[in-house]
Amino acid sequence: MILLLNKKHTQPDIATNTDLKAFRLSVISMFFLSAVSQAQDVLADLPTLPMGFTDAPLGFSQAPSGFTQDDSAFAPGPTQQDFTMNGSVTLAYNSNVRQGIAGEGNSSSGDLTLSPRVGFNYLRRRDQWQLGVNAGGSYRFNFDNDDLDGFNGSIGFFGGYQSTKVVASFSTNFSSSSGVNQISGGFLEQISYSNSLVASYRFSGRTSLMASWNRSANYTQTSGFDDTSSSTFNLSAVWQATPLINIGPGIRYSRREGESGDVTSIGPSLSVNYDLSDRVKLRSSIGANYGELPSGEDTEFVNWSLSMNYRPPSALWNLNLSMIQDYQSTFVEGGGFDEVTSYQLGWGRKIRRANVGLSLAYRVTDPQETPLSVDNGRDSDFFSINATLGMRVFRDEVTFNTGISWQDQSASNQNYSYDGFQYRASLTWQF
Repeated sequence: MILLLNKKHTQPDIATNTDLKAFRLSVISMFFLSAVSQAQDVLADLPTLPMGFTDAPLGFSQAPSGFTQDDSAFAPGPTQQDFTMNGSVTLAYNSNVRQGIAGEGNSSSGDLTLSPRVGFNYLRRRDQWQLGVNAGGSYRFNFDNDDLDGFNGSIGFFGGYQSTKVVASFSTNFSSSSGVNQISGGFLEQISYSNSLVASYRFSGRTSLMASWNRSANYTQTSGFDDTSSSTFNLSAVWQATPLINIGPGIRYSRREGESGDVTSIGPSLSVNYDLSDRVKLRSSIGANYGELPSGEDTEFVNWSLSMNYRPPSALWNLNLSMIQDYQSTFVEGGGFDEVTSYQLGWGRKIRRANVGLSLAYRVTDPQETPLSVDNGRDSDFFSINATLGMRVFRDEVTFNTGISWQDQSASNQNYSYDGFQYRASLTWQF
């Protein structure tokens, strides 16, 4: 399985971390691509597993299509520096802020939230090296449920080196997250970190060897929940089958750790990537995993992921699809491991100075080894639909975003089933 730099097994606060992640990935990916210009883009933007935080519905915090970072700012040169700061204020209404059913488990109630945020990005590039840092933080104020107030922040460091034959990149990230979690059915606070390394050696214009490693850990600050961690190593050979397609057979080793024990697995993997300039980009990976559960029972499972982006020549609209299935250890007390399958589909359209978007998300969480008690939302299906509108205002220095979404979760334990809608409006300043 090809490993994404800055892969995290949490989704702590999308409004705080999505822009930081997008900045870091766009810079590192461009750095990698400049060294493997023969379409050997094996550093893929594959999706990552969610962990149940839904403070920001899918797509709300993402910059409208067409408002992306100008890559020309990072063109090669003797010395290149870029520093940006941003701030935003978001006002949102959630009709079911505690994700509950009236009269069962958590109560069902609506609330307004106000979330100010600040962040910065810095990149320095010289000759064959580049280093960067980004950070951001926000605080969520609830008008009626102040026990759900919380800070969300992140700081990340990244860098890379490239030569004729060798490309290497690293990324490390620390974050603090809080919010109502779908799995726990209540307010949860976590501190997380992740470290990633990726290196590639090119034997010729058509073949290269790539190795990647990722380590992440989540430390739950809320009593009654467990800490989890994850490690993955992948070694693959990349062959440029055609000018547009590269294939990477390899081997994948993974380890998922929780309070109930560890699951270690190893097996073959295969990636297939397709590029047609900026119009079509397809990333895919599949692997067979063989390991042993903490109970001593042998297990076999398949992990796969796919990411597809399409932008027509007019560049007035775009379509993206992402899918993933993999194992993860649960932070619910008592431990266990879940198979999570997630699908996301998004469409965006540029209309004059405005951008409109529509997105769908569907996720299935299936416990594989769990205690008899299922007083949680692990065995559940989740669906959301989201519509957004964004435009630049005030001399293009301020972006206005607004949107509405609907969420619905169906769990085997009805106390963890809920539905509700969300409105959101925000102003973002770029300095």
